[in-house]
Amino acid sequence: MVVDSIISRVQKLISLSKNNNNVNEASAAASAAQKLIDQYNLDMAQIAVDNGGDRISDEEITRDHEPLYNGRNSISWKVSLAEAVSRSNNCRVFLSGGTINIVGKQTPVALTRFLYSYVQSEIERLSAVAMQVNSGAGKSYSNNFKLGAVTAVRDNLKRSRAEINTKYSGTQAMVIVNNESREVDSWLSRNMSLRTKTRVHTKYDNNARSDGYNAGSRIDLNRTGLNGSVGARLLNK
Repeated sequence: MVVDSIISRVQKLISLSKNNNNVNEASAAASAAQKLIDQYNLDMAQIAVDNGGDRISDEEITRDHEPLYNGRNSISWKVSLAEAVSRSNNCRVFLSGGTINIVGKQTPVALTRFLYSYVQSEIERLSAVAMQVNSGAGKSYSNNFKLGAVTAVRDNLKRSRAEINTKYSGTQAMVIVNNESREVDSWLSRNMSLRTKTRVHTKYDNNARSDGYNAGSRIDLNRTGLNGSVGARLLNK
């Protein structure tokens, strides 16, 4: 099946990147993974158009039974990362205590889960390296570094989505992809009574945010992955 194929290929990319200690290679793998997803959505949307349909798949929008993150307390950078990655893939997340829950169709949820897990582990790894370099840095530095990295990832995702919308502007396939995102928002409004989010405030550290942003910029999920050696090898299989 096409769905099984795209999930399998993304799994291969993420699995390979997790076992690679080279930041550029890992970044290329993640970039290729997101590009695969973007192209998959547009291809499926075009197939729907060609067959007189108006949606990518007949999967139902549901609250997934397995959370993205299950904890006692809300961790602001993980929440922000979950919001960015899920929105980029036509899903949404919401908090229940410290637990990050995800809503969407089965395939986008699975793809979001793979990418979230990878980027989260990369940010954790890069933060640990930065803490070693900045000997004596404490918890505030670590939190700010991670928030800076998430901001960089979010900016790249937004930029990529804007480029896709511009490139495919006016096409029915792009309309369908964007409608899928709005359908998830509508489902949340109808089925969930969500309160306004409460943010966890972190003491601001400009140097740590800047270091994190620069590191997060290397975790580029969209822009250059198809030219990366890891992504190219897998995409040609």
